[in-house]
Amino acid sequence: MQLNRREIWKDPVWSKVIAALILGTASVIAITFIPDWETKIPALLRSEINIKIWLLVAMMLAMIVACCYFKSGRQEKNENITSAQWFAEIEEQIRDCNYARIYLREFTHPDKFRSEHRESLFSFMTSLANRLKAGADIKIIAYHDTPSEKSGVDWLKVEVQDDKALLEKIKLIQIQPTSNASSMYLFDNGIVIYNRRSKSNYTYHIDDQKGSIVHLLIENGFAMTEKGLS
Repeated sequence: MQLNRREIWKDPVWSKVIAALILGTASVIAITFIPDWETKIPALLRSEINIKIWLLVAMMLAMIVACCYFKSGRQEKNENITSAQWFAEIEEQIRDCNYARIYLREFTHPDKFRSEHRESLFSFMTSLANRLKAGADIKIIAYHDTPSEKSGVDWLKVEVQDDKALLEKIKLIQIQPTSNASSMYLFDNGIVIYNRRSKSNYTYHIDDQKGSIVHLLIENGFAMTEKGLS
C-alpha cells in the first residue's frame, strides 16, 4: 500500500525508522562536537536548576492542552469542515489511492458540475480515470435516476477509451438504498469520507478508521450491496 506524506508519520514502521534516524543523528552530533560527552551525563543528572513555579505550572498546562488536542484525534478536528475542504480532501485521497469503495448520491456529468465545486470535482474525475487506467482496485455505486441524461460514466467512457472491464467497476442505480443516502468514500489508508444530510443542510466528515472494525464493516457492506446489484 502506498503511503502519502501525512501517513508516514502515523505508520508504526516508518515512525520508528524516523525516530531512530533522529536519535542516531543526535548521537553523531554529540560524539563529534562534545568531547567526553558520556562522562558528563552523570554530572548533568546530579546538577540542580532553579525554576519559577509559574513557569512550571505553565509548562504543565501546555502539556495537558497538547495531550487533549492529540487525543481528540482527526475525527473531532474535522467534524465541522467546509464543503470546499471536504471536496479537496476527496480529490487528494483519490489521486494516489490503490483501493477505494465509493457510494455517490449523484454521478453528474462534468458538464453539469456546480460552479462552486467544479474545479475540485473535475480534478476528482480526472484522478479517478487515471487511477482506473493504472489498475487501482476502485469500485463505485452511484445513483443516477435519469438514464436519458449523461452521467459521469459517459465522461469516463471517453477517458478510459471505452474499456468495458474498467467501466464494469461502476454500478449505476436508479433507486437510492435509503431515503437519506449521502456520498461515502472508503480508502485503503483507512480514511472514510462522507457527508450527512439533515433537513436544512449537509455536514461534512473525515474519519481515520485505520485498523478499525468500522472500516472492515463498511468494506463488507459495500461488497454485499454490489453483489445484490449484479
